[in-house]
Amino acid sequence: MVRIEKVKPEGEILETLLKLSEDWTREGITHGYIPNKPEDVTEPCLVARIDGEIAGYAFGHYYNKETRNSFIEPGVRCFELDELYVVPEHRSAGVGALLFRAMEEEVRDAEFMTLNAATKDWRKILGFYADKMDMVFHSAHMIKPLGKK
Repeated sequence: MVRIEKVKPEGEILETLLKLSEDWTREGITHGYIPNKPEDVTEPCLVARIDGEIAGYAFGHYYNKETRNSFIEPGVRCFELDELYVVPEHRSAGVGALLFRAMEEEVRDAEFMTLNAATKDWRKILGFYADKMDMVFHSAHMIKPLGKK
C-alpha cells in the first residue's frame, strides 16, 4: 500500500531525497539532470512510502507569471512542479499518479500547475501528464544536434 506524506525536506528525509536524486542522475533518463543540492529541494514536498520506505517524491515552488503566454496572463499565481520521481521498481504502479494528485490537493494558492520535462522518453511522459493527469500540452523545445563544432 502506498502512503503519501507531506514532509519537511530536512534531516534523514532530505538525505534520502538527495540520494534518490543521485540515483536518478545515474539512470540517465533525463537530459541534463544533475543531482539536487539541499537548497534545491523546496516545499511543498511530498513523499510516497511503501512498507515504510520512500518510493518516490515530488516538490515544487510557487511563482507569479511574469510574461503572458497563450494560457496564463502576467501576475497570475502559479505552482511549478520541479520534480516528480519514482524509484524504478515502483514505476507504472500508480505511485507517480498518487504523488501528482496529492500535490494538486496540496497546491491551494495557485491558478495553474506547470512543469518542464527533459525526459528522454517524451512519449511516456506526455502520455502520463497529458492523458492521465489532465495537463494541457503547451509547447515543445526541440533540439537536433548537427555534429558540428
